[in-house]
Amino acid sequence: MRGRRLEWICTGLLLAVATWYWLQFFNRSTNLLDEGSTAAQALRIVNGDLIYRDFFTVVTPASYYTVAWLFQIFGASLIVLRWAALITGLGILLITLTVGRRVMVWPFAAAAGLLTTVWGWFLVTPNFYSLEAALLSLIALACYVHGAPKVRWMVLAGIATGLTALTKQNVGAFTAAGLFITIWASRIFDTELDWRGRMKMSGQFIAGIGIAMIPALIFLIASGAGSYLYESWIYYPLIKYTDRFARPFPDFFPLSSDPFDLWTKLVIYLPVIVYPLALVAIIVLATRFQRRGDVAAKHEGHALLAITAVGLFTLLQAWPRADVPHILFGLQPTFVVFAYLLFCVWRGLKMIPGPRIGVAAIAMAIALAPALTLLWKGYKRTDWEYQNYIVAVRTDRAKSIFTGGLEAQRIDIVTKYIAEHTAPDDPIFVVPWASGFYFLANRSNPTRTDFMLFEDPEAYPCLLSRLGERPPKYVIYGYTWDVDDRHFRDYAAPVDRYIRSRYAIEFSTDGYEIWRRLDEAPPATEAFPRACQPRRFRLRDFTD
Repeated sequence: MRGRRLEWICTGLLLAVATWYWLQFFNRSTNLLDEGSTAAQALRIVNGDLIYRDFFTVVTPASYYTVAWLFQIFGASLIVLRWAALITGLGILLITLTVGRRVMVWPFAAAAGLLTTVWGWFLVTPNFYSLEAALLSLIALACYVHGAPKVRWMVLAGIATGLTALTKQNVGAFTAAGLFITIWASRIFDTELDWRGRMKMSGQFIAGIGIAMIPALIFLIASGAGSYLYESWIYYPLIKYTDRFARPFPDFFPLSSDPFDLWTKLVIYLPVIVYPLALVAIIVLATRFQRRGDVAAKHEGHALLAITAVGLFTLLQAWPRADVPHILFGLQPTFVVFAYLLFCVWRGLKMIPGPRIGVAAIAMAIALAPALTLLWKGYKRTDWEYQNYIVAVRTDRAKSIFTGGLEAQRIDIVTKYIAEHTAPDDPIFVVPWASGFYFLANRSNPTRTDFMLFEDPEAYPCLLSRLGERPPKYVIYGYTWDVDDRHFRDYAAPVDRYIRSRYAIEFSTDGYEIWRRLDEAPPATEAFPRACQPRRFRLRDFTD
């Protein structure tokens, strides 16, 4: 009882440290693409639009409805998104700690949890759906390692996996794959064949997934979005993005000018080191159980197998765009395995002859040293990266957000200009990617497309048709940076020509031009009666 009370006190202190860490940085930096599009599309839901049918996204819907719900309760503001991210991040820490406690003592599990904060919180502005999906995936893993093969926990693991898939489809699929493999691979911890038991576990897990996903599918289909699911959930993520938005896994060398690049590379390359060692540990634990009947080894090995399988699969969520943020979003199980290996080192070192308590304490200090080093370097990296984000954004919907001085100036000037020169019901159009201006200026987008990152000729007829039906008064044309060094005027030439033939620059500020529609603008382009029809499944999508 005393030990449990001490652990709860220490967990409270850990949560306090993580909260302090978040509060230092969570409202600093801006990202008008990832965070901006999340806010803009959630606002479209608040205003009555239906996801997929009325606006395009390649991600499953749960995170957008989460943010929309929060906007309805607390008001439409970026700081609401940041608080949601903070709470989600603390949830990730606690669930990581819970998972870790199934295979190691508290200090090592706490180190794993804190690593998810120090090397994960600054991913808030890229996208909320990845953070929410990471939490739900960990909840699925926690349910499994806590209660499998009990019916209740298998169903709960399935429900959490289904919710993960409804938040980010690839993370949900990889979580499901990892747990399915665990269900069957855990045969190595059986003393006799039990295929029927594993079939039952699989069925319970699938039932849980269905409980979460089937009502959502019924809602989307009944509401009119069902015909858009193929292009949004499968075609674009698997075909278009892999072809035009991919990035290779970063090479370890050469190191960049970033003074913390070495430590970042060490973190994202942890899987290369820890998972082979984890597989060795699983084999050792299985052998110990089979030869000695060590039940503790069975439970530890089964849990470690689940963590390893889910961790290996969720690493794939970074594909096809394997840059550092996308890799870090899937590293939570890796941090658990890393801490577990340090725990194994401690178990070996504390066997050294000598005063029991003193040897154990020194061994723990030595074993925790690598994790503490990564925590310290992660903190220093974060502090270094965000040191100049100290200028407040004055725009109403970005109140309490701080960023770099130039970026704050850009956001305030462009948002103010649009607000002063348009009526609330006037649509605007933003190219190529700064979709956060729809949200910040509280102006609608007449098209389904909130940002354009690569060449997509199939989408242009619909987009141009919508622009012709409801011409925006202003176009915000951004030049602050080009995604992967590709220029909008080149990869989206038909849209660029449309803008230049019907609009003229009325105002410019650093990084942005604001174009006003000409009074004598040419008539709308030819009608595209089927331009906005959803893409149907074609086998050649996967064979060409």
